[in-house]
Amino acid sequence: MIGMNKTFKKLSYVFSCICAFFVCGIVANAASAPEVIDGDVYANGTPITISAKADGSEGAHITWADGSFDVEKKARIFGGSKDASVESSSVTMTGGTVNHIFGGGYGTATDKSANVDNATVKVTGGNIINSIYGGGVYYSLVKNIKMDIANATFLGVANKVYPTIAAGGAAYDNDQKKDAGAGNTVDKVTVNITNVDLSHNYGMIYGGPQGTGIVKDSNVTINGNTKVSYVTVGGSNGTTIKGNVTVNGGTIDVFQGVNRGTINSATTIINSGTITNFYVGGESGDSSVSGIIENANVKIMGGTIQNFKSGQSNKKEITEATTGVTTDVTYVEGTVTNITGSLPVAAKELVKNDIKVEDTNHGTVTVPNTTDVTEGTEVTITVNPDKGYQLKSIKVFDAAGNFVEVKDNKFIMPDSDVTIQAEFEKIEVATNEPTNNITNPETNDSIILMIILAILSISAIACSNTNGGHVAFWQTKWLLSICAD
Repeated sequence: MIGMNKTFKKLSYVFSCICAFFVCGIVANAASAPEVIDGDVYANGTPITISAKADGSEGAHITWADGSFDVEKKARIFGGSKDASVESSSVTMTGGTVNHIFGGGYGTATDKSANVDNATVKVTGGNIINSIYGGGVYYSLVKNIKMDIANATFLGVANKVYPTIAAGGAAYDNDQKKDAGAGNTVDKVTVNITNVDLSHNYGMIYGGPQGTGIVKDSNVTINGNTKVSYVTVGGSNGTTIKGNVTVNGGTIDVFQGVNRGTINSATTIINSGTITNFYVGGESGDSSVSGIIENANVKIMGGTIQNFKSGQSNKKEITEATTGVTTDVTYVEGTVTNITGSLPVAAKELVKNDIKVEDTNHGTVTVPNTTDVTEGTEVTITVNPDKGYQLKSIKVFDAAGNFVEVKDNKFIMPDSDVTIQAEFEKIEVATNEPTNNITNPETNDSIILMIILAILSISAIACSNTNGGHVAFWQTKWLLSICAD
């Protein structure tokens, strides 16, 4: 009886400590309510929605789970915080009018960075006077950004404000003050733009940053009836490590690989739409375009390119022999007219081939399309083993019997038909042999341990924010040491 009392006293003490940690973790990890600072909205990591005001006046109505307020149309909306970091942000716009939207935060100094791990910006309607940015302002790192912008109107101001969608952030404040040393960075961003009007007041789309920021990996897709004056694979300035732009429709006045700053790798795929002037590098004849492009990969599968030009890098016309510039340009004959410059020297009709998937036992193998697959297309193989089986091997051969490299169940379509072969094997189930030396566990200790582990699991989930994993580890180590006493 004395032992049992001691055990339950220990359990009671541990349970009380865990509860205290649990409560403290929740309090410490709770997101702050949105606030207005100098006319700007900081969501502080709390998901917010922007909509029209109830009375129909200019500006917007900001709502979240626990409250709401109205703002003027000049307001800038930040998903993050000012001079503080948050784990995630989410901004949704359905109506109303605002000046800017930022997925990130606003860090005013190196020791006051406003970082966000995961940012989401979704727009389904409304008016934007100035711009939408995936990143933040000044000293703001955003690790991963997802932007979906559809059916929005960008207003701009004649001869003053050029409306913009930028995948990165901005190294400026109030459209005037600039900071060349700002540590504004975006690690990875995905942008989908559909039926957006950016055709007036020189509306622009940038796959990189605005100002002297950095974007490491950018993927921009333009869909529907989007209208835009300028599209740049890189940023307005700054550095873009890898930029990818896919055009599936719409009209574009000027498309270029680089503006100012630098882009290491620029990939462009045109499937549909109309582009008046296309530049592999930067726009020729514009003295303000001084950017440097290192690698340009252009693939035009459809649509209409009215004027195709090599463009420039570092204010020099790009040629096949341009030092420091690597180009790979292919396009379907008939999509491009009025070629100026040496890129490309001749039209190359991209080859389309078929994929054959051989019959398999104990599972299925599928691909998105088996006919008319264009050379250079990335093909994803989906494998579904039967119950009790697993994939043993998967091989791809071209028409000549040569191996085609498969990595992570993906391959690049060659200039040939291909055949996919897959083999499945039965999963061997290990059996445990019985042993004669079986020791019964101490029931009381097992029960206590199971209870403690269950509570620890709940506590770890509650503490799973930026610092939660670290805290939970040390809590667990300390509590287990108590149980060992």
